[in-house]
Amino acid sequence: MSFSRKDNLKRHMKKHGDHANHACSQCNMKFYRVDKLREHIRTHTREKKTYPCEHCDQVFPRMSNLLRHKRTDHSAPSSPRIAAAPRVRNSGWNALGVYSSHFMTPTPAGKWDLLLFLKEVRPQIHKMIVDELQQKNSIKWYCVSKIRFSRETPDGDVEYWTPYFSSKVVIELDTSMIGDHIEQAFEKIKESLDEFLKNGSGWV
Repeated sequence: MSFSRKDNLKRHMKKHGDHANHACSQCNMKFYRVDKLREHIRTHTREKKTYPCEHCDQVFPRMSNLLRHKRTDHSAPSSPRIAAAPRVRNSGWNALGVYSSHFMTPTPAGKWDLLLFLKEVRPQIHKMIVDELQQKNSIKWYCVSKIRFSRETPDGDVEYWTPYFSSKVVIELDTSMIGDHIEQAFEKIKESLDEFLKNGSGWV
């Protein structure tokens, strides 16, 4: 077997060594990961908590399974529009001068896929930068993606967290490099997201 990431290889290698040092106090089964032990311990409880789907008759033993089912089986069809019209916050003043913020809402399909969302909003971002440059000699801009994550807690519930992933600030003097700068901004966001997932302790 081969692995693209070192941490995946380390996790796999634990299965081959004597690393199963998390033992169940009720049946002495051993696990090499503490989250697997917690999952196993729930099988000893008399009343197992279940999570029914409100859209169909399926029932799941874990909230994470229910969330995955809802994303894959009950997600709304993709809208023909690219994305909702940008929502612009009232302009204001800061130390750098006038600023404005544009908010973009993903389509139903883009809501679950960052790469698809970035592809959807790319033309709009390009147009906004061009429009701004037609009114000003130069502009500074950057992109921020707000992404909601979830993970299952040891007792079977789900907790949420919504971090932000930002690109570097770009100074745009003309329209010749806008496409390249947008691509660089998106790459920075994706790199930050990959780093978060690598060290994110189970967030999905």
